[in-house]
Amino acid sequence: GIDSESLCREVAEAWGYTFSAVGRWENDYPGCMVEPSSSRVWFNEHTSPLGKWHADTAGQLCKSIDFRAGSFGDVDGCPPLYSGIDSESLCREVAEAWGYTFSAVGRWENDYPGCMVEPSSSRVWFNEHTSPLGKWHADTAGQLCKSIDFRAGSFGDVDGCPPLYSGIDSESL
Repeated sequence: GIDSESLCREVAEAWGYTFSAVGRWENDYPGCMVEPSSSRVWFNEHTSPLGKWHADTAGQLCKSIDFRAGSFGDVDGCPPLYSGIDSESLCREVAEAWGYTFSAVGRWENDYPGCMVEPSSSRVWFNEHTSPLGKWHADTAGQLCKSIDFRAGSFGDVDGCPPLYSGIDSESL
């Protein structure tokens, strides 16, 4: 589930749901919880909830993140529903998860914005330049992109996120 109150509020707003309250409810679900039938979202701070409240209509709100290289040679190369990674820490996390080398942080005019990748060399960099040109290794390098999907987990289950979905901590996506 989502255990960041601010992200819980953001998802509720993006979905057009009402963010109802923050509390410590023993019978509810951990972190961000959702009841789609009422279009409402809550954030539960209870450390070990039981998952009994509205067990047929409510549960955790879950997320899945997908990462991929954008179009090579393009400063706006992320595919639809994806966006560039503008966090150095997340860029480093993805490099490690992929088994790639995080090479450096810098301000390179000819490169790509934010997190950039060259899959052929298994290397990742983070570019802090504010308006890069996207010319460096235009056939083999580009932005590293992310897509985030949110959905309700299984109702009535305190660990109800489906396969490939998980919680979000307050430090990173």
